[in-house]
Amino acid sequence: MNKRGGLIISAAIIIIALIIGFSFGLSFGSDKEKIEELELDLQQKDARISTLENQIVDLQNPSEEFTCPEQEILDCMPPIAIENQNYCSGQYLIWISENCDIAIVF
Repeated sequence: MNKRGGLIISAAIIIIALIIGFSFGLSFGSDKEKIEELELDLQQKDARISTLENQIVDLQNPSEEFTCPEQEILDCMPPIAIENQNYCSGQYLIWISENCDIAIVF
């Protein structure tokens, strides 16, 4: 084989090696980006789970948020006064009846 043939074969091998290396580099880069996207998605889901867990704890311990009304008699008869609407329904009313020394009128 002459010098020219050897140079052509060497150049072809170098070009093939560059193409293969470039394609591996692209696939590695895209895998790295996919991993980063998945990690970000996982962090967001962990944050959502933590938020939901905190909300569950808040629902299990409503006494931390509730306070007894200042009045001695809580008037929950219709039409309910605007200032009593929060007190006269749901978990708040149950909590008031169990924890406050107050008369509730229905």
